[in-house]
Amino acid sequence: MLLLSLNTAILTTCICNPKSKLGRLLSWKPLRLIGKRSYGIYLWHYPIIILSTPPSQIGQVNGLRIFLQLLATFIIAELSYRYIEMPIQKYGFKKFFKNYNPACKFHLGKLSYSRAISIVVIFSVFVSATLFNSIIARGKQQDYMAEPLQSEVVSKDINKSPIGENSKVTTIEETNSDKKTEPSSSSTAKSYDGVLAIGDSVMLDIEQSLGEIHPNITIDGKVGRQLFQAIDLVPTYSAFNATNKAVIIELGTNSYFTDKQIDSLLDSFEKAHIYLVNVRVPRQWERQVNNALSKEAEERNNVTLIDWYSSSIDHPEYFAADGVHLEAKGVEVLTALIEQAIKEDKSLK
Repeated sequence: MLLLSLNTAILTTCICNPKSKLGRLLSWKPLRLIGKRSYGIYLWHYPIIILSTPPSQIGQVNGLRIFLQLLATFIIAELSYRYIEMPIQKYGFKKFFKNYNPACKFHLGKLSYSRAISIVVIFSVFVSATLFNSIIARGKQQDYMAEPLQSEVVSKDINKSPIGENSKVTTIEETNSDKKTEPSSSSTAKSYDGVLAIGDSVMLDIEQSLGEIHPNITIDGKVGRQLFQAIDLVPTYSAFNATNKAVIIELGTNSYFTDKQIDSLLDSFEKAHIYLVNVRVPRQWERQVNNALSKEAEERNNVTLIDWYSSSIDHPEYFAADGVHLEAKGVEVLTALIEQAIKEDKSLK
């Protein structure tokens, strides 16, 4: 740290010397213009990026959006520099606020056209930020309120899990009504003696769809579940650690996990065939989770990777506003991917 501080001091000294090569290089006019407006760029870039990036596209690179974000940042920083920062530097806070105070006979007509426009633009950004945050907050509240309603509707088929009251376990037995399933799907489901599906809220999204395809499936989904929490479920479902059993694991949406944790969970079902569903979640751990799941699928003969990420990355219509939970089309596609993976595996045996 001390060495870094000394190097910074030396660099600053070189830059301040107008005769040095580095000083002349950094005195280039475009760099000086950016430097003078660096405070405004620093203040404005983050809210502009947040407001102009849809939640479902966080983590995705969009060249046009990046260009427009940079353009908006520089334009607003320029307006802020000319009509807020410079007047305050020149006249001080007291005179600046006096000139813009309605109580001091402020009239919009006395302002220059460009200054009036800058005030409107900056004010609009603040208003948009407030509205955007309130809309997102209401959307999240509605998403979480939807889960208890779903639990009440299917309560007759649900046994509470000892892990927590938000955990939902559904065992679907084959009845006469189930026989309406298409022959290909039915034969695929019957190829395993039992199917277990463990997951988070995304698993709850596809619960009904999976149940319609796979007779005798046991689904254990929980809102907010992380992979390490699923390890505690192993004793409950030890019967599924057997040949001719299938275990579908859809976890990693809510956080990353360690190699030890994923190995512990997969080792617990080493005799069964495991289907790992990777994630599409606009969060910083998305790539880590998917890389870890791919690695496990490559190293284990009894593990098949279901690549939900690649199938959904260019399809925002699959997702709700949060970019994670599924709309009807997303439910259909993810269920079909799982069914296809199971069918292909059994056809090779």
